Amino acid sequence: MFQGQSQPPPRAPIRILLVDDDPVDVAFTRAALQHAGLANELSVAKDGIDALARLRGEGPHAHLPRPHMLLLDLEMPRMGGRELLRELRSDETLRTLPVVVLTSAEEMREQLSRECHLDPSRFLVKPLAFDTFVRAIASIPVFGLRIRRVTT
Repeated sequence: MFQGQSQPPPRAPIRILLVDDDPVDVAFTRAALQHAGLANELSVAKDGIDALARLRGEGPHAHLPRPHMLLLDLEMPRMGGRELLRELRSDETLRTLPVVVLTSAEEMREQLSRECHLDPSRFLVKPLAFDTFVRAIASIPVFGLRIRRVTT
């Protein structure tokens, strides 16, 4: 959680910031969240620079509330996921933000765990099959956050 920011009420959706530049992956992730029954507020940043501006409430993002967690792709233009992770871990107000890294490479887990001091459970390997991805999204570790599930 952010320092000075409380956890959302138990029935309130959590705010998720997805950082990914690929519109297909964004749509895929959004659909997977919906199919997994996760009722949350999802906003999208196209790269690490955009994400930092949103997280720090800079410019046009000054009025927006900070997200409760981040879903992060690694490969992006301008500022990729690795660089963003380093920025987050060096920023006193952002270092405790829960981050789940979305990657298509299993071997990135160990490398990023060492480089950015991330718990290996904070990685989600993007599978190719949609139903597998939905199950993986549904199992995202939320580190004490209460993800509201939609029941039909």
